[in-house]
Parts: sequence; C-alpha cells; structure tokens
Amino acid sequence: MKIRTGRTRPPVCVRACALIPGIVTVLALLLVTPGYGQAPGGGPGGGAGGGPGGARASRDNGEAPYLVASRSERVLNTTVAGRLRPALSVPHAATVNGFVTAIHVQVGDHVPVGAPLYTIERDETLGSYAPVVMRSRVAGVVSELPVRLWNEVRSGDTGAVIIDPGRLLLETYITDKDADQVEAGMAVEAVTATGRVVPGRLLARSPEPDYQTGLFRLRFEFTPDTGENLAGRFVTVDLPVVRLEGIFVAQDLLVRRYGQYYLWVITAQDTLRLQQVSLGTTVEEEILVTSGLTPGMRYLRNPTGREREGMPAPGSDAPARSGS
Repeated sequence: MKIRTGRTRPPVCVRACALIPGIVTVLALLLVTPGYGQAPGGGPGGGAGGGPGGARASRDNGEAPYLVASRSERVLNTTVAGRLRPALSVPHAATVNGFVTAIHVQVGDHVPVGAPLYTIERDETLGSYAPVVMRSRVAGVVSELPVRLWNEVRSGDTGAVIIDPGRLLLETYITDKDADQVEAGMAVEAVTATGRVVPGRLLARSPEPDYQTGLFRLRFEFTPDTGENLAGRFVTVDLPVVRLEGIFVAQDLLVRRYGQYYLWVITAQDTLRLQQVSLGTTVEEEILVTSGLTPGMRYLRNPTGREREGMPAPGSDAPARSGS
C-alpha cells in the first residue's frame, strides 16, 4: 500500500472557484470602458462616423463620396526607342604631312568657327615650312580627337571631329499596324534615361517597309533647348496611335459577379443600386465603359465591399429600402 506524502492538490472545483473573482473583474472593465471592442468611429463598418466605409471616407480629404460620369478622351501610345546622333558631324583632316606639335582643344570642348584644333609642323630636309594650324570649319562640340602630341600624321588623316549638338537625329522602326497612324511633321518628345525631355518632330516615315522585318523606318529631328550635349543618349518616344472617346472609370471600382461587371451607382433618391456595365479598351488603370453608364450618372468613389441594394448613399439622409 503506497502512502502519498506532501501537500495535497485542492480539488478541481476549488481551483475553478478561485478564478471567478478575476473573471468578474475583467468583465466589469469591458462593460464600463466606452467603445471597447468597437471599430474606430464607434459604429458598424469600422469607420469614422459609424457608417459603412467610414475608414475609406476618412482618406478622401473631404472629397465627395461619388464621381459624376462624363465623356473624355484617352490616347493609346506606342513607344519607339534608339540613340540620338548629331545631324552634323564634320571631320577635320590634316592637310599636310608632319608631326603634331600642339593640341589646342579637348573632347567635349565647345568651339566657334575658326578655333585652332591642332598644329602640324613639317620636317623637311630641303626647306623650312611654317607650322600649319588646323582650325574648326564649323561651330560645335569636339566629339573625337584621334591625334596625339608628337605623333606623325599624313595628309588626309582625321585629326578631330566637330558635331553640332543643337540638332539631333533619331532613326527607329514601327510596325505596319501603327505606321498609318503617324504623320510626318507631328510634334513629339524624346525622354532620356534620366528623364530629360527633348522636343522634336517626325521628319519622315519610309514609304515601304523593310521586307525582311516588315517594319517601317521613322526619322526624327530633335532640338535640345539647353546647351547640353545629348548626342549618343538612349531615348524613348511615345507616339499616339489610337484616340478613344467615352466614359472611363477606374478598374478597381468595378464589381464582378457571375461573369458580369457592375458599378455601384447613386439613384435620384440617394440610394445605392448595382448597375451592370459593358466594358471596352483598357487605358492604364482605367477602362472604357461602353454601355450601362451615361453622362451625369453618379457612382461611388470608394466602394468598400459592404454595399447593399437600397442602402443610403454615403453622405445622404435617404431612408434605406429593401433591395430589388
């Protein structure tokens, strides 16, 4: 026979009863604390003001809770890209044989017409010749400088290249689907990788495509309005190819049910109604509504997912009615 020694554990019922005063205290605190357990705002829907969607409305910065349908225009673009090159690039070749004894410029320097570029001296045993200074024939930027000090050059060797950074060209290609939508002379903008915008225009579109690729060649001209040399920069150009007109709504306002799309519209009685709509082309974050929404109709700016047919519209005093 085993004899248990030490302190005996109290019966389960005794331990449970000992917890009752603590539970009562916690319940009392819950009952007397205002708003404990409720969502911010003190009402259903978890929003300020106690109504459905109150939290969403608090982010509207005082805007009306609805939008009014209206017709507008959107443009679909196609993007082409390439590197800018100078329209004018003038090589300056040596006119005599000899040695380069002086270089007066550096790559990147802006030079006017007549500026000295490099000097050549001839080493002839039968006579003495004055040094020949090669001067810039055009104003622009020194793009290349192949000559080196004390190196020998021969007549016809290119010693410097001057470009005009004020007029840049771009050649790129476009598909035959979009080729008919662009016209010579149309204004365009090129955007560099750093976001610099360069105004320009479309000079020409090739009358026929490259028969291997099926693409049409486009030729653009750009005139930077700053003195910065953008030759060689990679740019993108957006070309408008489709113009759409109609009523556009944000895609996140649509409700999808049973394969159909709907919008929460506000009736003349300031109540909510789920309106079926037909959709067309998507333009970035918006979509064209082809039917079901007409100019002047109001629809919710910030649906919460808790809307019901016949509910009063946010911000209205309309009485609720049963949904149809």
